[in-house]
Amino acid sequence: NHLYLTADSSASAGGSRIVFQTDGANERARIDNNGNFTFYNSAAGWNTLQRATVSNYIGLRIQETDGTQRMQFGVAGTNNHIVNGAVRHDVVLKAYDANLILATNATERLRITSDGKIGISRTPTQHPLEIQHASEPTVSFWRGSTKGAALQAQSGGTYLYSYENAPIVFSVHSASGFTERLRIASDGVVSIGTQNK
Repeated sequence: NHLYLTADSSASAGGSRIVFQTDGANERARIDNNGNFTFYNSAAGWNTLQRATVSNYIGLRIQETDGTQRMQFGVAGTNNHIVNGAVRHDVVLKAYDANLILATNATERLRITSDGKIGISRTPTQHPLEIQHASEPTVSFWRGSTKGAALQAQSGGTYLYSYENAPIVFSVHSASGFTERLRIASDGVVSIGTQNK
């Protein structure tokens, strides 16, 4: 058996909608004649989806009229994971055979391609991670609120920076751990092994 809620069944008025209200005339949700569903909060609060048990995933999906899925957003369960490798309570955003794009102010900021490459301010084409900037793409490394190092590409060369008067150290790994092989001190002295140059 089915339950049908119909607004303007004769389609005589146009622009009809189904409205849900509580406590008198306080509108809480509506479905307009285009099929758009809108929630209204009168105060700060959450619109909630609740799963029956932690065994099942829960979320939202966008699909075509033929059922072809395009996007899922949800929380993985114990037995149902949305994507392979996810475990219970993992938050998952999944695109099907398409790129995943994050944008602010209508401008793309980050893209994950369907083959797993990540691009920041660019569409990655060659490497697992690609960063683009109009003049000086830079990656910086922070210890808490203190900048420790940065790598920057300029038209005149590639720069490796060390801050807080810390040296730049090059080391190689062996079976017993990392061994320092070259050090550039803040005063410009270069040490190779144990010898200053």
